[in-house]
Amino acid sequence: MSTPSPLRLESIRICGYRAFPHPVDIPLKGKSLVLYGENGSGKSSLGKAVRDLLSVGKDAPKFDDHRYRYSAPSENRAVAVRFTDSSVPTLMWDPTGRGTVHPHFSNMASARGWFDYRAVWRASEVPTWSDHVEVFKVLVEELIGGCESPILRGGFGTAWNRIKTTAEEKRPTRSAGTKHVLERLWSDIKAFNQALEAFLPDIEKQANVFLEDFAPWTKLTLTWKRGVSYEPSHRHNKLSLGIVELRMQHRDGQSLKTPSDVLNEARLTAIGLSLYLSGLSKTVPARQISSPSILVLDDVLLSLDMAHRLPLLRILRERFSSWQVLLLTHDRAWYEIARQQLNNGWIHHELFTQQVGDYEQPLLRQDQDHLGWAIDFLAQGHVKAAAVHVRTKFEEVLKWACCELGLAVKYHPDPRKMSAKDFWAAVSGATWEDVPPVGRATDGHGKLRWWQPTPNKKPVVPTALKERIAHALSWVMNPLSHSHSVDRYRAEIEDAIFAVNELEQAIREAIVTRQAGPVLLREMLLAIIKHRTP
Repeated sequence: MSTPSPLRLESIRICGYRAFPHPVDIPLKGKSLVLYGENGSGKSSLGKAVRDLLSVGKDAPKFDDHRYRYSAPSENRAVAVRFTDSSVPTLMWDPTGRGTVHPHFSNMASARGWFDYRAVWRASEVPTWSDHVEVFKVLVEELIGGCESPILRGGFGTAWNRIKTTAEEKRPTRSAGTKHVLERLWSDIKAFNQALEAFLPDIEKQANVFLEDFAPWTKLTLTWKRGVSYEPSHRHNKLSLGIVELRMQHRDGQSLKTPSDVLNEARLTAIGLSLYLSGLSKTVPARQISSPSILVLDDVLLSLDMAHRLPLLRILRERFSSWQVLLLTHDRAWYEIARQQLNNGWIHHELFTQQVGDYEQPLLRQDQDHLGWAIDFLAQGHVKAAAVHVRTKFEEVLKWACCELGLAVKYHPDPRKMSAKDFWAAVSGATWEDVPPVGRATDGHGKLRWWQPTPNKKPVVPTALKERIAHALSWVMNPLSHSHSVDRYRAEIEDAIFAVNELEQAIREAIVTRQAGPVLLREMLLAIIKHRTP
């Protein structure tokens, strides 16, 4: 009996919220999303739409708090989420309220993760005068809401919201009228403190596992100083927050006295990310199966250099495969890298704005291979636009080839200034070994003999294809040549599309053959062992 596919989001529709004056559908098809959008394109509004839709408690925003305000209100203003199982009703949030009675709302709200670069900084912002940062509020309100403890009635988020609501709205005292409420509140606080103190070692351990991917010579520690308290005799601030201190250790295992002097911004950001991801990873596993678990990362990569960005992609790909991730970025170069690294189970879109009258409207361009876009533009007569997509695809294929084949590329301290010609020089000169099948024969004495024929060196890019690419590279894929005269060379652009497509296939063959080498060797050894075994 086959296991049913986990429930995922099929699409998100936004209308009349923040930067979206009119309806825009974001197809997800049950996959995680990498979305590129320039500042002001509506990228962050998408992330906040998911965050606000799944908000709970008295602080949850109302729809009209963030309605689009620069034109007449559109009809059907709402944030709507459809699911991969069409029998599950659409989850809605509109001016009349959010769908809290939806069968999956509660689980999704408690398990969802959302943070941007500001939230990451809050978890790693160490004062220059201190050796620690206080993270109690970050932990209980942003990080471990979906985590449960056998000591609590429900998760940490539910327990903390219950404590805050009782303390701030009922403000119980020792008077006869509220004494029973006060005793219940004290009981809830005691259980919460016990559960959180017992849970901290798990968070610390998991955070250091993630931090090992980012910076193996850095560790963090979480120290419990005191728990939450409520003092009814105080006139103000009856509820006091607990204190949990985050400290950082370096190579020698000693706590850093002034972390800001030792750890750069990228390292501190990695620490904040590790702390956040550790809490999300401890969310109840059952919820990840019965209801979608959504993780929104909005430009958390701003302060990460490339050495720290790639580990984040690996963590998302390997450790959060059961989550549906929305990775949002305004960095075009980084978006292209993420598209290469995140393939299976991921979808890629781009968000732009177009002028409509006196206001701007977000426009979604759905994921499509650049050669597909080139063919579409060519069919519409937009030859110059087709050439742009051919060039983009060419650069994408070259970078993929250099990464997968381990090719050395001419170095430049700024990766954005590494030209396509540098990558092409590495790929066009590369070779791969064509390993012939293992030979065997019986000699004159009836004994079986084995031999491995000498591998043949073959160029990754055949000579004829090199010449066609070289011709296309001289002007079709040269960004300085896209003047009005390009329209006269439609046939050359068509040939460039075919050439880049053949280049991708040739590189794929070299990659597959390279990966097959160890398999062929193992099969030969197993065959020898099997033949010699009586």
